[in-house]
Amino acid sequence: MFRLANVRTARLAYRGVRLLSDAPGKGSGGGGSIRSAGGKFSEMEMAREEQYFRKLQQEQFDELKKHREEATKHHEEEINTHDEAIVELQEQIEWHKKKKQRHQEKLEEKKEKLDEGSSSDDD
Repeated sequence: MFRLANVRTARLAYRGVRLLSDAPGKGSGGGGSIRSAGGKFSEMEMAREEQYFRKLQQEQFDELKKHREEATKHHEEEINTHDEAIVELQEQIEWHKKKKQRHQEKLEEKKEKLDEGSSSDDD
């Protein structure tokens, strides 16, 4: 979420810089002396500026992609950890069920012995 806020901030900053740029017809500025003169220098300056912002935007996209890949990897690791925990807990549940069954069988055997002993005493 924090990185997403950074991308949004950068996007707003990009728009703000573009609004304040000196490109004729773009933003509020009328252009610098080279731009207002026109010609090849103006075109080169505008091309450099566009290249700079394309590079900046590409870096932001690359960072966002890297963050998404890291988040995906983290969540996949968490899923694997939880799956392993589920399997382990299911094994523990089965072990306890078997232990409970053995305990109940022993109790029934003891109860039967007590019943046999008390019925022979009654005779």
